[in-house]
Amino acid sequence: MSVALVIASYACYQLGRSILDPIQALTKATRELTEDRFDQPIPVVSRDELSELAGAFNKMAAQLREYRRNTSKEIMRLHSTMETTLASFPDPIYVFGPAGQIELKNPAADTLLKQLQPIGGLPASLEKLIREACSGGKDFLPQDFKAALELNVGDKERHFLPRIVVMRHEREGALWGVALVLYDITRFRLMDDAKTNLVATVSHELKTPLTSVRMVLHMLLEKTLGPLTPPQHDLLRTACDDAERLLRILNTLLDLAQLEQGSAGLQKEATAPADLIHSVLDEMNEVVVNRGHKLRCEVADGLPAVSVDRWRIGHVFSNFITNAIKHSPPNAEIRLCARLADDGGVEFSVIDQGPGVPEEFQNRVFDRFFRVPGQGKRGAGLGLSIAREIVLAHGGHIGVRKGVPQGSEFYFVLGAVDITANS
Repeated sequence: MSVALVIASYACYQLGRSILDPIQALTKATRELTEDRFDQPIPVVSRDELSELAGAFNKMAAQLREYRRNTSKEIMRLHSTMETTLASFPDPIYVFGPAGQIELKNPAADTLLKQLQPIGGLPASLEKLIREACSGGKDFLPQDFKAALELNVGDKERHFLPRIVVMRHEREGALWGVALVLYDITRFRLMDDAKTNLVATVSHELKTPLTSVRMVLHMLLEKTLGPLTPPQHDLLRTACDDAERLLRILNTLLDLAQLEQGSAGLQKEATAPADLIHSVLDEMNEVVVNRGHKLRCEVADGLPAVSVDRWRIGHVFSNFITNAIKHSPPNAEIRLCARLADDGGVEFSVIDQGPGVPEEFQNRVFDRFFRVPGQGKRGAGLGLSIAREIVLAHGGHIGVRKGVPQGSEFYFVLGAVDITANS
C-alpha cells in the first residue's frame, strides 16, 4: 500500500506538471504579448489539446509580430511624410489640442514663436480665436484683409492672415483639435494699400479740374455767354452728360477707397428690419413704378433688430434695386425681402425676374470694374463693389444666390443686436 501510494502520488505529480506547465507557459506568453514582446514562443512537447493551443498561440504571436512590424513601418512612413510636408510649408502652421495647447508645429511656426518672445507667444487676439474655435467647433476662414494681424517680427512689421480649421474624429465626430495657418500677406497688404492710395489720389486730383469743366459746360448750356446753335447745344449737352458720368465714377472711387481704408465713419443705430425695408420702399417705389415695374415687400415676423448706418445701407438697397430695374422685363415684379438668416442674423435680398447672372460669373460680380459679358447695359462696374465694402464695414457678408430658377437674387446678411441691452 505504501508503494502504491508513492506511485500514485508520483503519477499525480507528473500528471499535474504535464497540465500546469503548458498553462503557465501560455500565461507567461500572454503577459509578454501585453508588453509588446512577441519573440517568446511556447514550446510544443506533446500532441494533445494543450499542444494544439500552444501551436495556435505561436501562430497568432507570429502574425501579430509581422503585423506590428508592418504597422510600425507604415506609421514611421506617415510620420516622416507629415513632418516633411509641414516643414516644406513656408507659412507657420500650428496644431492645437482640445484644451488649446500646442501639440505640433512646423519649423516656420517655431521660428515665429522665437521671434515673438517679447510678447511671450502668440498674440492674445489669436489665442482668443483659437479658444472660440475649440469651444464653438466652427472654422475661422476670413475672406479679406480686415482680419489680418499686424505683428512685430524682429525689427519689421509683418501682416498675417489667420485661418483656423476644426479637426474632428472621422467616425465619432468628437473634437480632436484645431489647425492654425498664418498666411504672410505683408507684400499683398502693401500692394493693396498702394493701389488704394493711388486710386484715391488720382480720383481726388481729377475731381477738381473735372468740376471746373462741368461748371463751364453748364454755363454754356445756360447761354450766359451768348446764344448757341442747335448743333452746338447738342454737343454741349453730350459733353455735359459725360462730365457728370465721369464725376459720379470719381466720387464712387473715392467712396470705395475710404471704405477699404476703414475711414467710412459709419453712424450706426439699432433699426428694426421692417422699418428699414419700408423706408427703402418709400424711397425707391416711385423710381420703380416710373420704369414700368412693381416693387413688393416681404418681411418675416419676429426679426431681431440690426445695427446699421441707414444712409450707407440705403446705397446698397439702391444699387440692388437699380440693377433689378435695368435687367427686368417690362411690367415685372421686384421683391424686397427680409428673413431670418441661418446664423441668427437678418438676411435682406432683392429678387428680380431678369435673365439672371450666369453661374460662371457669380463669384466675380462684386469685383471692381467687372461687368457680365454680353450685357448691353451701361455702367462702370463699381456699384456692387461699393455695396460689398459697405456691408463688410457693417460686419456682414454679401452674395448672389445660386440655383435660382429664374431671375437673380442679391442678398446681404447683417448681425442681430439686442435693443434692450443697448438701451
